[in-house]
Formats: sequence, C-alpha cells, structure tokens
Amino acid sequence: MGTGHRSSKIIRADISPKLVEEKVHNHSEWYNYRSGKNIKATFMDVNITNCSFDNLNLTGAQFIRCSLNGLNLSNVTLNMADLTGSDLYDVNLTNASLDGTNFSRANLARSNLSGARMLQVNFSGGHYMPTKFDHANLSGANLTSATLSKASLDHTDMRGCSVAGAHFFGVDVSTVIRLPDDQPLTMARDARTTLRYTVPVFIVDATFDTFTTADWSLTGICIYYRGDQRFALNQHLKVRLAVDGLMEPLEVNLVVTKRDRRRGTVFLRFVDMDKSFFEMLKSFIPSDIGAVVP
Repeated sequence: MGTGHRSSKIIRADISPKLVEEKVHNHSEWYNYRSGKNIKATFMDVNITNCSFDNLNLTGAQFIRCSLNGLNLSNVTLNMADLTGSDLYDVNLTNASLDGTNFSRANLARSNLSGARMLQVNFSGGHYMPTKFDHANLSGANLTSATLSKASLDHTDMRGCSVAGAHFFGVDVSTVIRLPDDQPLTMARDARTTLRYTVPVFIVDATFDTFTTADWSLTGICIYYRGDQRFALNQHLKVRLAVDGLMEPLEVNLVVTKRDRRRGTVFLRFVDMDKSFFEMLKSFIPSDIGAVVP
C-alpha cells in the first residue's frame, strides 16, 4: 500500500555506465577544486545503471527525469542538485548531504535516506533554496535519524515511511500523506544541537600543520586536508582552535572518527568538552539555521 514501484510513462534512453562515471567524476573534481572550465554533470531522460556515486561531490548536478533506481549514492553530496521527476526507487542515500536538493515529483519509494542531511541553503541577499519533495513519492522510505530543516513537503507521499530518530525543524507537514498507523511527524524543538554549520570557519592548529573547517557542530569538526597528510581512525589529537577576530586560540582535545580521502575531509569529535567550551560554541551558531552560502 503506497510502497510499490510507481510506473512511469517517461521514455528514457540507455547510457553507458562508463560515460556516466566519467561525467560525474569530472564534475566532482571540478567542483572540489574549481579548476578548468565548468563541466557540470547534466543528464536528462536517461537510464543510469551499474554506477556508484558513493562519496562524490555532485553539488549542482542535474539528473532530470532520469532513472537511478537501486544505485548506491551513500555519502554523496547532492547539495542544490536537480532530480526533478527522477526514479530513485530503492536508492541508497545513507548519510548523503542533500541541502537545497530538488526531488519534486521524484519517486523515492523504498529509498534509504537514513542519516541524510536536508537543510535549506541560505544565500546572501535573503534568498534561499529549501530541499524539495513536493509531490514526491517517499512511501516505504527509511528516514531514520535524518535531519530536515525547512524542507518543502507539499503533498509528499510518506505512507509507511520510517522516521524513527528523524529531526524535523520548521517543516510544514500539513499536506503530507500518511497512514493512520504511521509514526507522527513531530517537529523537534531545537535544531541547533544536531546540525552542522559552515560558518564561522575555525582555524585548527595541530603540531604538524594548520587546517580550516569544512563544517562544525556542537560535538565535533570536519576539516579539509591535503593528500599527503594521513589521519588514523581513533587517533587522539591536541590542537589549538581559533576563529579569526572572534576567538583567541584555545587548546582542545579531539579524536578522529571518520576519514574521507576522496573528499579530502576528516571528522573529529571533541573529547573532555567542558560546559564553558560548549556554551562558547553555541554562541557561534548562525541565527538562521541552514546551510549558508556566501
């Protein structure tokens, strides 16, 4: 009931997996390093099969009315990407970054979005781009521990959708389609303790090099690193943390929890964090919750 593979009248052409992977890897490389000409990945009305986008940065890519069903998109970055009308049945989007992504009229039935992040992107000048699921099919999808802040769920089919541990902040669910026995979609009281922020940028001074944060939260930081630098999982580090003009260098203890060499990022959790440091971090949280783009 509401969890089947929605049929489609769209006629999609087949495309070589090799060509798809070449395009998406070129896009990821171009976006990460902003080198060379714009080679944004754009696909329309095609079947994409036997490909893995795991860990790629596909910010701003377009997959309009495409079939991606069953693909592995775990840990992918699809911020501000356009997947309007696409078939993502049974797709793995575990821990994906989907800030400002457009899934309007897409089929995400039985997809796995557990741990995914879906924040509104805020631009300078008061403009913004929410993650959109308007008229999309999320029936039977897994949103366990996902975070949705100011997402648009206009007439979204969420029948049989698992939302255990999911965080909804400022989301209008009045038109969402649910079954009588489904778990209620309740709004969380405070988004600030679970979200990650891109501003301000922290300077991380370790004994062997200096880094900047890709993002941060009240529990840890994510830093950029170069390919010749290596971090070991569970490695403990003592660093000096600072924010230019806002915070003097402060010595903190961290432990490495995740490495992503493809993206060039490392996740570190704060260790032995006292109340005063926690309150100081809270003071840096942007007043308008969302993924901030200058």
